Amino acid sequence: MRLFVAIEIDKAIRDRIEQTRQQLAGRMNLSKDAVKWVGSENTHLTLVFLGQVDDGRFTEVCRIIETAAGGHHPFDIEVSGLGTFGRPTRVVWAGTADCAELKALWADLQKAFVQAGWPQENREFSGHLTLCRIKNFAAGKELSKKVETMSSERFGCCRVDSVVLFESRLSPAGPSYHPVCRVQLK
Repeated sequence: MRLFVAIEIDKAIRDRIEQTRQQLAGRMNLSKDAVKWVGSENTHLTLVFLGQVDDGRFTEVCRIIETAAGGHHPFDIEVSGLGTFGRPTRVVWAGTADCAELKALWADLQKAFVQAGWPQENREFSGHLTLCRIKNFAAGKELSKKVETMSSERFGCCRVDSVVLFESRLSPAGPSYHPVCRVQLK
């Protein structure tokens, strides 16, 4: 199973992000091969990417999430701002405002998975929702310019009351994400 731990984003924010995706895509003449847009149904905030996990470890993974996340209280996150990763640009994202509760949840999950044998994340947490992945230098350059003009976009606030373990199923049409375990925050 290919697994990751994430926060689901409410529909109103996903819809607003979809409008922004359409604005970005509509302003440019990009081929399907140059940019892979993430569908609204797949929009989420990844906390921990586990990768390929043996089916026999599924129960252990759920237990790790329950222990690390179950002690956290629900909180709100603000989704705002557009930005890019990479030079040349490889990813366009919507960000999350600085949130101590979100960082603490991420840190506890990271620590728990590292203690269970998963590799340590080598970078600081940067809460973001991926809008697209760019496979073409020219497209990245063009999208980067458009993102700069929309960098202060606001998408709304979202209540975080659970953490979800998703299975990512890859296909020629793109990935699909399926919730396989949900942990409610207390």
